[in-house]
Amino acid sequence: MYLLVATILSLNPVFSDSCGYIAYYNQCNSAEEDYWKGNYAEALRKTQAAFGLVPYVHTRQLLLGARIAARNNDDKLTYRYLKQAFLEGIKDTEVAEYDDFGEFRKSRLYKKLEGEYPKLHGEYESHINTEFSDQLDSLYYIDQYISRKSESPSERVYAVNAELYKGKNLDSLIFASLRGLIDMYGFPSERTVRRKSLQAAYVILHHNVRLTVNEVYLQRLKGLLEVGLYNPFWYAWAYDQNLMFFRKKKCEFYCGVPIDRNKLDGAELIRVDDKRREIGLESLALERLRE
Repeated sequence: MYLLVATILSLNPVFSDSCGYIAYYNQCNSAEEDYWKGNYAEALRKTQAAFGLVPYVHTRQLLLGARIAARNNDDKLTYRYLKQAFLEGIKDTEVAEYDDFGEFRKSRLYKKLEGEYPKLHGEYESHINTEFSDQLDSLYYIDQYISRKSESPSERVYAVNAELYKGKNLDSLIFASLRGLIDMYGFPSERTVRRKSLQAAYVILHHNVRLTVNEVYLQRLKGLLEVGLYNPFWYAWAYDQNLMFFRKKKCEFYCGVPIDRNKLDGAELIRVDDKRREIGLESLALERLRE
């Protein structure tokens, strides 16, 4: 059984100074807007500029960058971005989901990439902390299927002994356990844990940092966001729920909450998008384009 550390420790990992991640997110968002509008050349220019701002490019941005490069018939750049995405955990089956790669799949470089995929994925798995990932998966199981009584997953999770957690204050225990793991291993990221496990950590953080008793952690997470270790959407969603549910105030980012955009006048839309840009979150207009 995996140890679930329950000591009260901080979300205060050591990280370097900001390397332009807010500007990177905003530039990527602008590139995506151009992509959805069919302005592929401009989207590619912005993508390349964005990637040059930071030392680590996230998998979502790499995959989108590859799609944009493919739309520009730039096989070399498509190959380069997809190769890096595979090294960071994107699966080859995910690439098959997008029509953008239709022409690229006919190319010599795509055939080369197909042959390289097993080695690239193996390199990704070799630098993942499986122990940390497994413990995050265990906490997520407790959070979802014991605490919240969601429908049990089809896969068996060996790390959990459900009887140990029945009748306890699970949210506080789970959050303390997560903080203990972070103190032990560092803040989870795409480079250290499985992508599914990272999502699990984000869900647990969301359930807890939105609470008034834990809102001090929101500011710490903003610091992590600014250096590329946390996601703008998850920060904004928790921040807005803290305002709406527990402070009975108007949300600031309109992120992950019910919204009637038609009731937002021009000045309010500008205000909301300005707030979103402050943390690198996509505009309401881009959300609309994705729908």
